[in-house]
Amino acid sequence: MDSEFRLRINRDSLAASRRSHGREQVYVFAHDGRPISLFEGGDFYQRGLSNAWLHKGRESVAGKIRRFRRSLPLEQAEARLRQIYADLSTQLAAGSFSPDQAQAVSTILHWTPERLREEGQQFAEIYQPISILPPDQYLGIVVQLTVGCSYNACNFCNFYKDRKFQVRSTEAFAQHLKAVQAFLGPASAMRKGLFLADGDALMTPQPLLLQALRLLRQTWPGLPIYSFMDAFRPQAKSPEQWRELQALGLNRVYLGIETADPALLAFLNKPGSPELMQSECQKLKAAGLNLGLILMIGAGGQQYAQAHFKASTALLQALPLDKNDFIFLSEFVPHPDQPYFEQALQAGLIPLSETELQQEIQLWREALKGLPAKCVPYHLQEFIY
Repeated sequence: MDSEFRLRINRDSLAASRRSHGREQVYVFAHDGRPISLFEGGDFYQRGLSNAWLHKGRESVAGKIRRFRRSLPLEQAEARLRQIYADLSTQLAAGSFSPDQAQAVSTILHWTPERLREEGQQFAEIYQPISILPPDQYLGIVVQLTVGCSYNACNFCNFYKDRKFQVRSTEAFAQHLKAVQAFLGPASAMRKGLFLADGDALMTPQPLLLQALRLLRQTWPGLPIYSFMDAFRPQAKSPEQWRELQALGLNRVYLGIETADPALLAFLNKPGSPELMQSECQKLKAAGLNLGLILMIGAGGQQYAQAHFKASTALLQALPLDKNDFIFLSEFVPHPDQPYFEQALQAGLIPLSETELQQEIQLWREALKGLPAKCVPYHLQEFIY
């Protein structure tokens, strides 16, 4: 038998919880009622602002339990929401909630599946596809100063191949910020930072970039700013320019280092060198900025694994990292639609098995555990915004 919902009104969210058929259920909504996540026993469902849904859980495959992360069909998500809303409506009609709770439930019920679909359409009018974010920024406010990636030729990456790189003018960016602010409304209160997208936003010419950060400060005062940059362009900004950006609120810079093995970098068609990566990281730290360093575990398969591990861990250990920095270990996922897939076949590269990949990740974690930076996993399949 289902228990009644218990409703908590938090500062920036609403949470409804109960037990149903022996399973704990927790449903989280933004303060304005928009659904954020549904937890039912061992299954976790997360909704993005685009109205896409992600399903994470565990399943039995060939007698073994493994984790899965997959898209949830919209029809299934909507059917689940309708049932939750029906149960809340029944309890609301029965007078089971206090006046404040009843008002909160009414805001939740306002966001029907049809209204959420409309919001997804609004999202598509405001944003170009948001292909990737660092895992600690999934709940940030994303704003797109740039669209795409100015290099866009790494042979393994399919994030921006569908769009041409461009930088918005100050006027266009100001209009974009107004649209984002109106779209989020009160829901922006639960978002603790600003992520300046897309993949190459920090390579925007300095005068335009400074203007963009000033607009961010005016629109969302006090929120820290985060962004990606390419690790292979140390000549693009001087130490003084990085300090200017830091003074305007830039907090952490994320670099897709991928590997510090020169041979593997060349195979990945990733420009730069370990020396350039190291000098840029040192420059950023000297400017008072925090780092998010992304390494791809399994890239290059068995043939490159040892050199990749040795060179990359040596680079990380040589950097002046502290407790405010992140090292992200990302499981390499080859995409059949990208050149790496065919080139790896032609080169006879043997990919790491799932067991070998997990062993490799553990090897890296052991080698890096003495560093002050946080070393955490980065599952690209878990991304949704």
